[in-house]
Amino acid sequence: MKTILITGASAGLGKATAKLFRQKDGEYLQQCEILKKKKS
Repeated sequence: MKTILITGASAGLGKATAKLFRQKDGEYLQQCEILKKKKS
């Protein structure tokens, strides 16, 4: 189902979704770095 939705979506929507996921990944990585600093 997911693949059908992705291919059926417009290119603009796909780019916006990708951008959103990259932002979430970036925030997650930043939180991981902060946790590592606290532990050390």
